[in-house]
Amino acid sequence: MSGAYPIELLRQSLIARIVSAEDLPELPETAFRIMQLTQNPNADPDRVARAILSSPTLSARVLRYVNSPFYGLLREVTSIHQAVVILGLDTIRDLVVGLSMVDLFLSQRPVRFNQRRFNDLALQAAVVSSLMAPQVDLAPEEAFIAGLLHDIGTLLLGRYHPEILQQILDAKRETGEPIVEIEQRFTGLDHTVIGHWLASQWDLPNVFRVAIRHHHEPGLQHTDDPDSARMVRVVILADRIVRLFRRHEPTDMEHVSRMWVEFFDGRVHDLEAVLTAFPRRLASASDALEAPLEPVVEYEAVRLSLSS
Repeated sequence: MSGAYPIELLRQSLIARIVSAEDLPELPETAFRIMQLTQNPNADPDRVARAILSSPTLSARVLRYVNSPFYGLLREVTSIHQAVVILGLDTIRDLVVGLSMVDLFLSQRPVRFNQRRFNDLALQAAVVSSLMAPQVDLAPEEAFIAGLLHDIGTLLLGRYHPEILQQILDAKRETGEPIVEIEQRFTGLDHTVIGHWLASQWDLPNVFRVAIRHHHEPGLQHTDDPDSARMVRVVILADRIVRLFRRHEPTDMEHVSRMWVEFFDGRVHDLEAVLTAFPRRLASASDALEAPLEPVVEYEAVRLSLSS
């Protein structure tokens, strides 16, 4: 089933490569530095600004992003120091990490699976997650990162064993089984475990590790931390919403509506607002991030497709 790789040997190989950090994607140095500095709630904003300015490319991207319609500030930000002061340490940290992760995704060398489609789905989930976040008292920037990274383990599996990943994706298309069950059958692991290990290697905050590890487990209580628990639910629902916009199937709409009420005791018009805003926000994000994202249809077209 996994070709020349007996399952246990493949599992041990994946674990060994991740633990040894062999050929792992690297968290950009500036992002890592910002994460270290902002662990101290009394960090000096000047030091944080100087750390961002050490990367001219990142500095330019931060200013472009915070001044974009996607971010929606009511005043123009003209310097990195101003951005740090206005946004605050936590928000600027999440922004720098998020932009660095987008660059990391877009710069990955091609593998045999569809890298462009993977990037599109990840960024779509990030945008939907950020749209839902304020309705459940989460920071949009944190939710963006969680949505972006939730399937990062798939990217790593494709980096190490692209032929195995292609077999997994083929089996998914043929059988419709849950992807984590197929991955377990082929490798003895799944992308949530692999992604969690990578997030740990990067020393990402626990809220992201929990979301990556448990986004295929809607019925479980994953953590005693209420923010992390809500983040898991946001990412699960974002994944479903992205699927709805791609497939236009009534079962997807049923799942989204049921999860919205079950997870957040949500009102229907709040969900409708998220679904309506998503295509425009995605287009705005594509421009702000300078990322060539595949557009999605307007929600009205999805509704018409569902009712036909």
